[in-house]
Amino acid sequence: MYDVLKNHLTHGNYTLEDAEERIDYFVATGRIAPVQAAELQGIANSNASSPGGLADELQALRRELEDIKRRFAGDDTVCDDEEAAS
Repeated sequence: MYDVLKNHLTHGNYTLEDAEERIDYFVATGRIAPVQAAELQGIANSNASSPGGLADELQALRRELEDIKRRFAGDDTVCDDEEAAS
């Protein structure tokens, strides 16, 4: 379980609060040792996203998706306009 959690904390996208909850849970259930928890906490402190950061990232991705949709919709119009201008 330690390796799975370490991989998630190294490469995943999570808030520090979520990471602390997971680490505490796995210590409480005996799945990881307190020494391992301390190492995982250090990894989490280095790699966690801020709570607003995830929401901001999601919002930015939604805006980008809408922009891409408009561009694809606009491409047909642009082609028609260019042909009409010729």
